[in-house]
Amino acid sequence: MITKEQIREDLYKLIKNHYNQGDYTEALRDAMFFVKDLLQEKSGFIDKDNTKLIESSLLGKNAAIKINKYATESEINFQEGIGFALKGLVMHLRNPISHERIEYSEQDADAQLLYINYLINQIDNSSGRQLITDWLQYLQSNSFTSSKVFAQELIKELPKKQQYDLLVSL
Repeated sequence: MITKEQIREDLYKLIKNHYNQGDYTEALRDAMFFVKDLLQEKSGFIDKDNTKLIESSLLGKNAAIKINKYATESEINFQEGIGFALKGLVMHLRNPISHERIEYSEQDADAQLLYINYLINQIDNSSGRQLITDWLQYLQSNSFTSSKVFAQELIKELPKKQQYDLLVSL
């Protein structure tokens, strides 16, 4: 049985109703929505979903979310491993749940939830620096129009958690 001490509080709050009702499949679906929302927020790719979101957010040299410096072979492997693990969860968990009647046991759900929690922590502990770096370069470029109205419009597009990071970087 998963307890609120074993996983992050925000994830637990999201899954607890379905989990406590014994609907472990829906609890897992809730957890996968949490992953999607986190990736969209950290990457800025609010128009992408599922494997396309993961590929753009975490995979390759131009990934929007940098979990590490992506400089050594070990760092590249770690970053790509997180991306491929999440892509696998979408293909293994989220997609089948959405297209077929599947019921997960409590034991299977617990194992998956603990792993999802681990992956979420890796993403959440990243700074999403690629997005911040892109914004900093834009704000410092000659094409940036320095006006209050323009700045307000730009800040609306930046995910809330990234606004503080950008402010600190400026």
